[in-house]
Amino acid sequence: MTALALPLQWQHIVAMPLDRLSVAVRDAIRCAPCSVRRLAEAADVPASTLVRILAEERAATPAVARAVIRALETWGTCCTRAARRIRQAYPKGRAP
Repeated sequence: MTALALPLQWQHIVAMPLDRLSVAVRDAIRCAPCSVRRLAEAADVPASTLVRILAEERAATPAVARAVIRALETWGTCCTRAARRIRQAYPKGRAP
């Protein structure tokens, strides 16, 4: 068998159909309390991966989804603790 020589062609990137996981990750990226780059750093994934998920050029993998979950949950826990400390610093009966 011999390989066929095919002409060089440009590849065109098209929008991928979105599954529920990709939609959920995309929405989480949009709602994150930080930039895409910062979220990518916290999740330890390439920023380009998150940008491509946002642009619907790439589907979210379970590994990327788990990484984003961990980053957001870590921030959520930290923010909740910080808010609690601020509330506790208010004088008695004056906390919002």
